[in-house]
Amino acid sequence: MPQADRAEPGQATLNWGDLMAFRLLATELNFTRTAARLNITQPALSVRIRRLEQALGVRLLDRNTRVAHLTASGRLLSDWANQAARSWTEIQQVVADPRRSPPDGRTTHLNPPTYRSRTKDRSSAAMS
Repeated sequence: MPQADRAEPGQATLNWGDLMAFRLLATELNFTRTAARLNITQPALSVRIRRLEQALGVRLLDRNTRVAHLTASGRLLSDWANQAARSWTEIQQVVADPRRSPPDGRTTHLNPPTYRSRTKDRSSAAMS
């Protein structure tokens, strides 16, 4: 049985905290300020970013003693991390209130009609 913390071959295991730390760093482009905003030390932030780079097998930032610059891979991951954070916020809202639709009007598998019909089908089948 595979362990939960191991990725399938060819797949990276990403830590959400590392990804969100990178997302903030991609905005700040400064390790000291980012670490202060996250209430962690600068070395702890460096460990998070290094772990993310190792998991993905790419360099995300070009660093010097004062500033960081995103690489092409870093820009792609920054865009993806921003979308993932928006999606996470949306799913939290939808789960908290399933009657609520996503802000852009899309339907999701959590919208009430779909959810209710699945639940109703299961309970009907169980009673038969």
